[in-house]
Amino acid sequence: MKRLVGLIMSLALCFSAFAVPAFAATEQSENSVYTISQNEVTQTDDGLIIPKEANEEMLVSPRAGVETWYKGSRTVGSFNMTDDNLTPVKTIGDSGTLDVWFTFYRSDQYSSSPIKLTFQIRNATTGQVYGTVVAYEGQDVGGGIVIRNVPAGTKIQLYFDASSISNPPGPYRQAYITYGYTLS
Repeated sequence: MKRLVGLIMSLALCFSAFAVPAFAATEQSENSVYTISQNEVTQTDDGLIIPKEANEEMLVSPRAGVETWYKGSRTVGSFNMTDDNLTPVKTIGDSGTLDVWFTFYRSDQYSSSPIKLTFQIRNATTGQVYGTVVAYEGQDVGGGIVIRNVPAGTKIQLYFDASSISNPPGPYRQAYITYGYTLS
């Protein structure tokens, strides 16, 4: 009897393994940021940047905080990144002066070299870089870029790059970033 129960349980466990998917889907939080290298993307006619090998299953709704920015001051969100990150497109909802700020700290365990964080604001349609600022761990806690006379409807993307200060550059670096904006 014990052997029969053991055999039935073993078979049940074996067959139940076939009914469970190998990879479980996880729900994306509203502060998810998708990372992809620049040489793996292309730009659509409407300015959306997508993977070159994209298909309908790969296309996801960007969820990196506020997607249309209106007048006022807001913290968009925080995220942890490795090496570099290009945010989904942000649309400027009102004309004015845009000030995008960030703070960061190193989140990797590589202790022999401090990091620097390069931050850019890019036009999502043309690729033009509006501004670049570099902040150094231990000297700066963040920075910002101000763009004057930004027309409503402008589409931008924010680019962050964490790298080692000393040579050789070392392994990929990680940073925890919080960013936001003021549009006036």
